[in-house]
Amino acid sequence: MKIYDLIFRSGALVDQSWLDKVYMDRADLIRSNPMKTSTRIIPFDLGELIKNVNNIDINWTLEDGDLVRIYSNEIFDSPKPVSINGSVRNPGNYIFKTNMTIKDLILEAGGVSKNVYTYRVEI
Repeated sequence: MKIYDLIFRSGALVDQSWLDKVYMDRADLIRSNPMKTSTRIIPFDLGELIKNVNNIDINWTLEDGDLVRIYSNEIFDSPKPVSINGSVRNPGNYIFKTNMTIKDLILEAGGVSKNVYTYRVEI
């Protein structure tokens, strides 16, 4: 059995609701070494696998003990928090934004307190 066969037999490929919720750019095949002392992660493009089932570089033959992990879009779409504390006017948690800099975060926190004479930042 190959990865595609497993997904096909689950019925997921005909469930549009499931397909809409799945992260198509990556899934993982988790495989143990022959001695079962360690595992390795073999990432693959789930969308490409569904489009091109004959791609042997993606559609691996499953082995005993393999685990196929498929991710939800929610993992990647949820807002990421950042926090700022110390001598800022509004310390607390904020939503990380694309290309956000430390300066942007300090400004979002209302800037530095009036009684600050030296600046030191720890990341």
